[in-house]
Amino acid sequence: MGLLVRPPRLWRRPSLENAAGQPPGPGTGRRGAPSRCRAGPGRARRAPRAAGASVFPRAQTLLRKLKRRTTARILVLGLDNSGKTTILKKLSEEDISHIMPTQGFNIKSLMQDGFKLNVWDIGGQKSIRPYWRNYFDQTDALVYVIDSADSRRMEETATELGQLARSARVDEAKLSEIPVLCFANKCDLMNAMEEEEIEENVNPVLKGRNFKIQKCSAKTGVGLQDGMEWLVDQLNNGAD
Repeated sequence: MGLLVRPPRLWRRPSLENAAGQPPGPGTGRRGAPSRCRAGPGRARRAPRAAGASVFPRAQTLLRKLKRRTTARILVLGLDNSGKTTILKKLSEEDISHIMPTQGFNIKSLMQDGFKLNVWDIGGQKSIRPYWRNYFDQTDALVYVIDSADSRRMEETATELGQLARSARVDEAKLSEIPVLCFANKCDLMNAMEEEEIEENVNPVLKGRNFKIQKCSAKTGVGLQDGMEWLVDQLNNGAD
């Protein structure tokens, strides 16, 4: 039986045209496929990644935004007749012509710069003040309202604020770190104290704390937004 001999394969010269019948452009291989060789003229080389650089440079920023909270619990305290409930109603754009003293507490939800603020307004009568500490839990910020037109009670309000700060340090370690906004209310009245006089009484009891004294008027609304914007900024900074 004779041996079968396979005919030799004919060698074809590779085509220099792509599927469309056009010669390949710059940066392509012999068959029109993208070239993997080094960059040609006019193409910038990609800079090598620095050692330790993140593959996704915006990952940390994105994670911070995802973790940033959108709700906060605000505790509003102060002596009776300081204007706590009036401030809360003014911020809620409610009627403030008839305000009743708060015997227990009021709860309002406010929207401020994308934050939902759950605000707890606690009565300021002397019989209620010992129970203030019961509302410390899970509080993110404190608003303390001062009647700047009642100089006779300035010492009393500073004393209560000092006791509140000391109780926070002893009972709640987290509460000792939260921002404190002091609304110096009724600044529209003729007998309102100057901000420097209020600072002399407040600064010693809040020494070492993150706080701000903001003159305001619950009646006209002056200073309320400025104070709340500062508070939300502090909450945002604490969330980063």
